[in-house]
Amino acid sequence: QQPATNPRPTQLMWYAWPRLEEWITPTQQSIMPPDVSKRAREIRDRFLGEFESMQRSPGSGQILLEDLVFVPIGPLSDGSWNVAVGHPDEEDNLPRLLEDPLRPYWVSKYPITRRLYNLFDRNHQVHYEDDYKKYSPEPRCPVIQANWYDAQMFSIWCRSRLLSEWEWEYACRGNSDAKEHRELTHWQSDPENDTELEKIAWIYANSQDRTWPVDAKLEGGSHTNDFDLVDMLGNVWEWTVSTYEAGEVSRVLRGG
Repeated sequence: QQPATNPRPTQLMWYAWPRLEEWITPTQQSIMPPDVSKRAREIRDRFLGEFESMQRSPGSGQILLEDLVFVPIGPLSDGSWNVAVGHPDEEDNLPRLLEDPLRPYWVSKYPITRRLYNLFDRNHQVHYEDDYKKYSPEPRCPVIQANWYDAQMFSIWCRSRLLSEWEWEYACRGNSDAKEHRELTHWQSDPENDTELEKIAWIYANSQDRTWPVDAKLEGGSHTNDFDLVDMLGNVWEWTVSTYEAGEVSRVLRGG
């Protein structure tokens, strides 16, 4: 997630919020009762104000301080931001270059942890209690069973937003070599066997069929990339805001 700079209401809208915004500021032609607009505003302000109150709470503030760490992402070695995504062997995800260059942004250092997400929604872990015991048993394991709308609402709550696929790709590669970022067949140089992948990510071969705490890195921090981001690959799938043209999932998942 990326913290919004000078957030405006339009930067915080998600799929249902434009309608809520209409309730808050109805048009002159609207027949909406004034009390509806007032109530909608109260709901929005309370929701967006929870994050600030959590920051002031000693216990919650400590979790936010430790788990919601944002890392600045800088440009390539030549000052540009162009980056390729896709793979030549995937017909529904062919290589393509970003048409509009990225701008400076920040990314959360860790996947969102159980204890952090619990500040936002305490009912989530109760509803998926069995899954958490089996697959994500520790407080700093990543949150699981979160759909795209859950991720959207969490990012709004903490004054952030989901990354685009381009931003995710750029942050995941974690290097400043412009040539590497614009290489359309970049994936072909990635580790192709489990032995090498185990050194940099929690995958099926080494995860014991569960997730691991975000600070449980192998071999002295090898799960941290050159941007100081942890578990960009492996541990859990990660939602992006980008849409996917094929398959049953309409939003792009990355990380794996």
